[in-house]
Amino acid sequence: MSCAGEFDHALALHRAGRSAEASALCEAILARSPEDARALHLLGAIWFAGGRTAEAIGLVTRALAAKSDYAEAEFNLGAMLAATGQTADAADHYGRAAALQPAHVEAQARLAATLMNLRRYAESEEAYRRVLALQPDHTAAHTDMAALALIRGDLDAAESHGRAAVALAPRDPMAALRLGRALDESGQPGEAIRHYRRAIQLDPQDVAYRRNLVRTMLYSSEFSDADRKAEHLSFAAAMAARVPQKLPPPRNDGDPKRRLRVGWLSSDLYQHPVGRNLEPLFAARDAAQFEFICYAEVETPDEMTEWFRTRADAWRSTVGLSDAEVAGQIRADRIDVMIYVGGRFDKNRPQVAAWRPAPVQVSLFDAATSGLADMDYFIANRFMVPRSASEYFSERLLCLPNFYLHRAIAGGPQAGPLPQISAGRVTFACFNNPAKIGAPVLALWRRILERLPEARLVLKFQRKYASERLRARVVDAIGPVAARVEFDPVQRALGEHLGLYNQTDIALDPFPFTGSTTTFEALWMGVPVISLAGSTFMGRWTAFMLHAVKLDELIARSADEYVEIAARLAADPAALATLRAGLRERVLRSPICDERRTVRLFERALRAVWRRWCRSAGRP
Repeated sequence: MSCAGEFDHALALHRAGRSAEASALCEAILARSPEDARALHLLGAIWFAGGRTAEAIGLVTRALAAKSDYAEAEFNLGAMLAATGQTADAADHYGRAAALQPAHVEAQARLAATLMNLRRYAESEEAYRRVLALQPDHTAAHTDMAALALIRGDLDAAESHGRAAVALAPRDPMAALRLGRALDESGQPGEAIRHYRRAIQLDPQDVAYRRNLVRTMLYSSEFSDADRKAEHLSFAAAMAARVPQKLPPPRNDGDPKRRLRVGWLSSDLYQHPVGRNLEPLFAARDAAQFEFICYAEVETPDEMTEWFRTRADAWRSTVGLSDAEVAGQIRADRIDVMIYVGGRFDKNRPQVAAWRPAPVQVSLFDAATSGLADMDYFIANRFMVPRSASEYFSERLLCLPNFYLHRAIAGGPQAGPLPQISAGRVTFACFNNPAKIGAPVLALWRRILERLPEARLVLKFQRKYASERLRARVVDAIGPVAARVEFDPVQRALGEHLGLYNQTDIALDPFPFTGSTTTFEALWMGVPVISLAGSTFMGRWTAFMLHAVKLDELIARSADEYVEIAARLAADPAALATLRAGLRERVLRSPICDERRTVRLFERALRAVWRRWCRSAGRP
C-alpha cells in the first residue's frame, strides 16, 4: 500500500474511533517518511485527544514546517494552543488558516472569537464581518458582534445583531444576554429584563445573567421593594448553590487594636468614576493602622491602575481566576476586613463573599443589597437610607456621616457665565447614561419643555446618542416639543466634556437610578441639579449630594414639584447666575470634598466592625 493509501486508511480508522490503530499506522508512515505532513498532523490530533498535549503540538508544528500552506494543520494548531491558554499564538494560526482558506467559516469564526478574547476588538469585528458574509445565519457571529457594537458604543448595531442572534437561537442564553444588554443600555429596562430572565431560565447557574438582572431592576420604576428583595434573595441562593463548601473559618489574630489587613476587590482600579472615588481613601489612609491589599479584576491597566498599585501594600491580579481561587487567595493573605467594591457593576465579583474568605466582609459603592448572607455590612448614609426606609438589605447598614467622597477635579475649565443671559433662553441638560432615562423620566422632562416654551434640552452620554433608535425613542416620548431636544453624539476627554456645562444652565437628574459622578461634575461646574428623591438608596444619591452642599431646595418630593423647581430656577436668571458663581466653592467646602475627615470616619468604621468581630469571636 502506498503512503497515500496508508494515510487514507489511518484517517478512516481515526474517524471510526479506532485511534490506537490509526496512531500505529501513522507512526509506521513516519518511520519511513519522517516529514510526512499529513501523518504528522493526524498523529498530533490523536495524541492531543489522548492528553499528550506538548508532543501533539510539536507534531503539528513539524507538519507545518514540512507543508507551509497546510490550512487544516494551521487551524488545528490554533485550537490546540487556544486550549492550552496560548491565546495570542492561537490567533496567529487561526489567521493563517483563514488566509489560506478565506471561505473556511469556522477558521474565520475562531479567529474572530480569539481576537475578541485578546481585546483586539477592531480586528475581531472585521473577522466576524467576513463570517457573516460567508454565512449570514451564523449565531455566534451575531452574538459577539452585539457585544463588540456595545464596546464601541453603537447601540443600533448591538440591538440588530442581538435580535438576529435570538431569532436564530432562541434557546441560546448568551444571545438573550447580549440583546438584553443592548436594550438595557438604550434605556429599555423592562424589555432587557425579559431577556435576562430568559437567559437565567436557559442557564440557571451562570452568574452573569443574574448580575445583569439585579442591576437593571434598579433602573426601572416597574418594581416594588418586594420585587427587588425577592430577586436579590434569588441571586443569593444561586450564589450559595455554587459554593460546595465554604472555606475553613479564617484564623486571624483577634487583637482589636493591631494593624488591620484590609482587602479591596474591584474591577474599577483604573480611570473610572469608582476608581476616582476610591483614590482619596488610598491617598489619605493611616498606613500605620491599615495595610491595603488589592485584588484587581483589571484587564487593561492604565496610569491610575499603577497609582493604586504603588499605594497598595500588596497587589493581586484576579483576571482569569475563578471565584473559588480568588477566595482562596484572600484567605491565604489573612485579610481581616474584605471590601467588595462596585457590586453588580462592570466586572466586579461580590459573589466571592459567598466563600467567606475573610472574618468581616463589606459592600462599598454597590447600588443596593448584595442579598448575600455572608456579606456583613453595607456602607451607606442615613440620608440615603432613612430609618423609615422599606428597602431590603441582607447586610447590616454601616452608615457614615459622609458616604460619597470626590477629589477636586484638577486641570478642568472654570465655570463660565450663565448661558441663559446671553442666549435669552434656558438650557437644560442631562449627561447621564441613557440606561437611566426611561419613559417616566422622559414624560416628566416633556412637561418641563411644555411649561417653558423657549427652553431646550441637551442629552449626552459618551457616544450613545449616535444611535438612531435611541434618538427616535426619545423623540417619540417627548412628542410635540421634541424639536427643542438636542443630542450630542461625541465622546470627549474629561476637560472638554466638563466645558459643555458652560453651555448649560440647569441639569436634570434621572430616576429611579439617580446620578453620582455626573451630579458631582455638574455641581463642580456651577450647574444646579434638580433631583426627584426616591425611596431607595440609589434613588437618593443625588439628593444626598444636594443636601451635602446645602441645596435641599433642589430636591423634589414629587413629579409636580420637580417641574415647579425647574420653572422657578429658569424664571430667575439673576439668582441662577449668583448660585453658579459660588457653587464650586460651596462644593469644595462641603463634606463631599472633605478628604481628611471622611477618610478618618471610614477608618473608624472599619476599626469598629473589627472590634465587633473580635468580641463575637470570643476575643478581647
